[in-house]
Amino acid sequence: MRTLRLVLPLVLTMAGFAACSGGGLVPSDAGPVTTGGVPGSGGAVGTGGAGPGSGGAGLGGDGLGGDGGVAQTGGTDAGSGGTNGSGCARVHFLIQRSGAMFDYPAGEDSWWDALSEALDGDEGLLGEFGEQLELSATVFTKVQDETTCPIETSVNAPVGAGDLAELMADEKADFEELRDPGGEGGGKKIDAPVVEAVESATALLGDAENAHVVLLVSSIPDSCETSDQQCTVEQVFTAVQDAYAAGVATHVVYLASDNNLPLYPEGLANAGAGHGIANTNLGCGTEFEYSDSPGNAPFGAPENTGALKQTLSELLGSIAASCN
Repeated sequence: MRTLRLVLPLVLTMAGFAACSGGGLVPSDAGPVTTGGVPGSGGAVGTGGAGPGSGGAGLGGDGLGGDGGVAQTGGTDAGSGGTNGSGCARVHFLIQRSGAMFDYPAGEDSWWDALSEALDGDEGLLGEFGEQLELSATVFTKVQDETTCPIETSVNAPVGAGDLAELMADEKADFEELRDPGGEGGGKKIDAPVVEAVESATALLGDAENAHVVLLVSSIPDSCETSDQQCTVEQVFTAVQDAYAAGVATHVVYLASDNNLPLYPEGLANAGAGHGIANTNLGCGTEFEYSDSPGNAPFGAPENTGALKQTLSELLGSIAASCN
């Protein structure tokens, strides 16, 4: 199947996930994520319940759905997995392509390779969930001196086994060529415009019924206008809050690097669940409204590459269970 590189306008919403054992789902008040390990406890994800508990509470049916009929933009090709319209929910993977995804936890054992294997390797999750959920994916990035931003490569729904591996491999090869000082790219700087990617995904899914975004991000977020600025987190929070208002549920999977930003994944999770956000104390001097009583929405934070598949499996399973 073809993959399409395109630019889309966007809006999104996020719903939290429940704390579970081993898979790295963490309550948002657990503190900043570190590479060495992730706090968390509790039993397996359940099929009901209104919200996450302190350990073992199920991902509830509340707050996971959207409104309206099905609408789809951003390409014409469907994947071979699943059946058009047969999935009980529309789930879109929004995947950051930047150095943090390729260099951590280690270059030979990267988040990017682990994600590709988890989704579309042997016994990958696309094959397992491709008929239960209507799946699609977008890889987003920003490249130095390129006028297009965000640069997005998408695979349209329905995506199943074998439909994403080629895209992930091509995106990795393109990234490495661009970043190589001796390659055609001449050593380009490559960043992750999370703000615009979230806006774009919301526009894509805003009219779909029971729509979800799985946001896979790492390190400090960028926008099309800024890079490596900590205060960009407030723009991301705003985009996610707007997404929530638009009726698209977004689930956060945060992948650790050595440049983690305290309270960023927690803020994303709470914004996505419609909860208050704790003050990041970054001194950004904006009018962004923080909360004196922030929420406790959980987010995915696998402690290593081997735990990433379990985190995603629990998340997709909870979405499928919520609409069965």
